[in-house]
Amino acid sequence: MRRPLCRNSFILALAAVAVLGAPRDLQARQSAEPPATVVYLVRHAETTGAAGGDAPLSAEGQARAALLARTLADAGITRVFTTPYRRTTGTAAAVADALALDVERYDPRNPGEMLTAVRGTGRFLVVGHSNTVPDLVAALGGTPGEPISEHEHNRLYVLVLHEGGATTTLLRVGTPPTAVGDQVEPNRWRPGTSVRTPTPSSQPVWAARRMYDRPPHMEKQ
Repeated sequence: MRRPLCRNSFILALAAVAVLGAPRDLQARQSAEPPATVVYLVRHAETTGAAGGDAPLSAEGQARAALLARTLADAGITRVFTTPYRRTTGTAAAVADALALDVERYDPRNPGEMLTAVRGTGRFLVVGHSNTVPDLVAALGGTPGEPISEHEHNRLYVLVLHEGGATTTLLRVGTPPTAVGDQVEPNRWRPGTSVRTPTPSSQPVWAARRMYDRPPHMEKQ
């Protein structure tokens, strides 16, 4: 009668070792995996619309840039990239200053060096323009969705890069556009939040005139 009991006890002991050992094995495997590369991409905030092709941020734009900085305060951003214009550097500087990081400039016409940098290990913020940000998302293997409209400044792409592509999440920072003629699809916002998340199946939500802000010499405000 004792032998079956010993065998059963031995089997239970082995099972306990296997169960208790599994989390350690999983933790070891996870620690061996490289850290995720995450890229946040956003269009610059609102501008004054001043003539001359390089308008600075308006008061509304400064407020949105500050909100972006608060939104990304705990995101672990390691580098901040922007095009060399006042509206983009002003947006990027709000985040960089809050995190004590330098603002690094890239050429929107030739972003290859920047794209190589953000494919490395780290978490990156890239600030661009309505007609350049979707192209950057696509270049990194993400899904850009619909074009960014003239009055849309709150679309925040979050790309988690992996071998063969990227996982794309679309967030909203601040309020939707208020320009006349812009229509917001219903039931897409969670009231009372500063970062607004679309439903899982949704595409970017604006149905507005398709006008793009272009950097000086090739793009409009």
